[in-house]
Amino acid sequence: MDQSNSCEVPTTLLTDECCWWCFLPGIFGAAAGVVAIQPFAVGATLLQIQYLPKENEVGGVGVKGSDVGEAKTPGNHPIKSSFQLPPLYTGPLGILKALIQQETEGWQSLWKGQLTTLLFSTSCCYLNWSLDRKLNAAFGLDQDAVGDCQSLGGMAIGVTTSFIVGALLSPIEIAQTRLVAQASNKKHRKYRGLVHLLRTVVAEEGLGSLFWSPSTLPTAIYYAGFSFLRQVSDFVRKRVLHIDPNESPILDGWVTLGFSILQTVLTFPLDTICKRLRCQIPGRRFDTVVQTRQVPYAGVIDCWKSILTEESALHPQERTKCKNIKGALAWNWRGLYSGAGVNITCDAISVALNIMMSVIVR
Repeated sequence: MDQSNSCEVPTTLLTDECCWWCFLPGIFGAAAGVVAIQPFAVGATLLQIQYLPKENEVGGVGVKGSDVGEAKTPGNHPIKSSFQLPPLYTGPLGILKALIQQETEGWQSLWKGQLTTLLFSTSCCYLNWSLDRKLNAAFGLDQDAVGDCQSLGGMAIGVTTSFIVGALLSPIEIAQTRLVAQASNKKHRKYRGLVHLLRTVVAEEGLGSLFWSPSTLPTAIYYAGFSFLRQVSDFVRKRVLHIDPNESPILDGWVTLGFSILQTVLTFPLDTICKRLRCQIPGRRFDTVVQTRQVPYAGVIDCWKSILTEESALHPQERTKCKNIKGALAWNWRGLYSGAGVNITCDAISVALNIMMSVIVR
């Protein structure tokens, strides 16, 4: 699931005297949130990285995550390994059910990488707050202007901070995605945890692959773009529509939800591409719980084109109804948004809770 919201820190509640221990209450809250949300994040991530090639169009691309030397079906699809889920044309709840029923996965697999997710969330909050203050001091901006939608300088600081933090935490993002994607079976599991994963990546792929991998720049752009869209939405709500959340909490909630959905529509495809790039290990075997592409993507554009033209998120029975559709309309646009429903659902729940609290307080 998208972690961008976890990177936002309420700077108005922090002062210059704040240190890392000021974040301890937030860390405990984040831990509770991770335990509650992680199963849905796992489901969304697996849907995002799952490779669903069209029938009779796979050619030499194929899938990976299966045993070496296994037999192929006439359509060039490998026979499913015991540790791997079959192609799933479903939503997050469907894939969670499949994980629980899978003999080599089970309930415990719903919380894959939860400690890494917690580390990412807390590190993201602290780095954003710290860099905000340092950049604010460097450019002589008033602290209240940082992240303020009414200040171009504040918006620039927010976007720059998100870009830098996204690049710095890219190694943890790689670890987070791979820990979720890997098979849980001890025979096929590649990484035992975050530290073992980082050591293995350095040994097999080099230290540079952590900080300058194919996913580093797209990840930084993703977080910068998300921050920009969030600040634009705040500007529209406060300066254009003149909505006061204290006076009109319900209207403010609906507008906030609308902008959240728009942010998901604009940024989720890049998040999907980043996660697929993080699962690539050139020349090395990586057994994943869902099928992934065997041939590495050349970059963002190649991954985007592959999802649109090589794959189909439609069930084979549904494809027959759409076989007469040609051109760009026949592309797999739906595949760019596999798992996006989790983001939208979480945003809707958050907005509903905020509205309820506002009404109760009033």
